[in-house]
Amino acid sequence: MKLPRKFKTIIYKIEETGGYYADNGKWVPGTQQEVPVEAVVMPLNNEDLQYDENGTYTSLDRKIYTQEQFELGQKVRIGSDIFKINEGKDYGDYAGIWIYFAVRAGD
Repeated sequence: MKLPRKFKTIIYKIEETGGYYADNGKWVPGTQQEVPVEAVVMPLNNEDLQYDENGTYTSLDRKIYTQEQFELGQKVRIGSDIFKINEGKDYGDYAGIWIYFAVRAGD
C-alpha cells in the first residue's frame, strides 16, 4: 500500500548519537541529525482524543502514517514543531505502513 500522494509531506526523524566522556573526564554531548521521511500527518479525530492506553491526547497531537518505522520515544519534527512518538500500530506485514501517535514535546 502506498501513501496517498495528495496528502504526503516530509517530516524529519531526529536521530541522536550518544555522547561520551573525553579524556579529561568532561561529558561531550552527542549530535542530532534530521533524516527526511515521507508521511501523511493528520490531526487526531474525536475517537483518538479520548483517553487511550498511554494517556490523554490533545488537539495539538498528531497521527502519522508512514512507510518508515519509528521507535517509541523517537522525536520527529513536523514543520517547526517537535513531537515524540508515543504509540504505534504496525501494519507493515500486510499493508506496508505504520501508524503512530505523536505528542507535542515540551519546550
